[in-house]
Amino acid sequence: MHILIVKTSALGDIIHVFQALSFLRKNFPQASIDWVVEKPFFELLLSHPLIDETFLINTKKWRRFLLLKKNLKEIKAFVKKLRKKKYDYVFDFQGNCKSGLVLFLTRAKEKIGFDRRAVSEWPNIFFTSKRFPIDGKKPMTFQYLSLVSTFFSFHPFGNVDKHSLQEQLEIGLEDHPPLTLSLHKKEQDEIKKLIQRGKQPRFMVCMGSNWENKKLSFQTWKEFLSAISKKIVPTFFFVWKSEEEKKEAQVLCKYFEKNSYLLPSLSLPLWQQLMKKVDLVLSVDSAALHLAATTSVKTYSFFGPSSPLVYKPLGSRHGAFHATCPYLISFEKRCPKLRSCLTGACLKEVSIEALIQAFLSWYGANRDEKHERCICANKKT
Repeated sequence: MHILIVKTSALGDIIHVFQALSFLRKNFPQASIDWVVEKPFFELLLSHPLIDETFLINTKKWRRFLLLKKNLKEIKAFVKKLRKKKYDYVFDFQGNCKSGLVLFLTRAKEKIGFDRRAVSEWPNIFFTSKRFPIDGKKPMTFQYLSLVSTFFSFHPFGNVDKHSLQEQLEIGLEDHPPLTLSLHKKEQDEIKKLIQRGKQPRFMVCMGSNWENKKLSFQTWKEFLSAISKKIVPTFFFVWKSEEEKKEAQVLCKYFEKNSYLLPSLSLPLWQQLMKKVDLVLSVDSAALHLAATTSVKTYSFFGPSSPLVYKPLGSRHGAFHATCPYLISFEKRCPKLRSCLTGACLKEVSIEALIQAFLSWYGANRDEKHERCICANKKT
């Protein structure tokens, strides 16, 4: 059997498809499973142990310079490579015109995707042969997994008579074994050096996001980390992706100079493996959170213009704080003003006291006994 997955971007959404990939590999261990992805995320999929072949596309560059000889050559090579294999099933988890075009180019018996209500761009339905509805209120991992399990008409985690489908999925997803991305020997040695710094508990702090309105303000991070530093006494490891994030992390490292470290620029596989060595990942709704969910590490995340019911990783080890909208805008998945809100007030003006109290309450109920440092470490003072 030959199976192709089309999910070209973005990083967090790609990671949400990993459970569907695991489902396919578990039920069809002898199948060849390939994936089409955009260039920025090629490195991640290349290191995934369950993927046989990864097809790279670079549509952003191709669209800007379509007639450039080099780009035409790359497009031709991609199409030739894609059509070399005749697929039994192609699953389109992207649901837009770009992924529809990829489906059109494949030689496949069945092209499976979402129905008109679920696709992000309606012309996509003209490129699929089988279309299924999804429940947009459910977690994204569930939505992608349900597309595959519905098509094959059987449930991935056993008898659904004892529990609801959602309960069964949560049990199965939470107990799913952590993913191990491939690393070079040099990167394995680098992890050992990095993790030797500081004392437990070790907290990885990931402040960045591609969406400005998903971020906490710098001052909020500073006050929040100061509060938990006094209560828990962790070692902070700051992660950055952009130069702006690096500058903010450097300032915080200086502020917490006795118990913090600025990590170097990390590849996605190295970042993921390093997450396995820390005790907690602090993040907003971003790629960092979803990458951490592929491991067994605990996470605590901050949501504003997106719903934790949809985007937060499943399981009790993943906690979250959801800030309310001061403009009383309601939504099920993402705030309609995510891109256009000029203030981002849900997170930018969040109550720091509420943030700290919610986290300490969750952490107190979920901390590891072997790392017991008592939340009231400074109770005597």
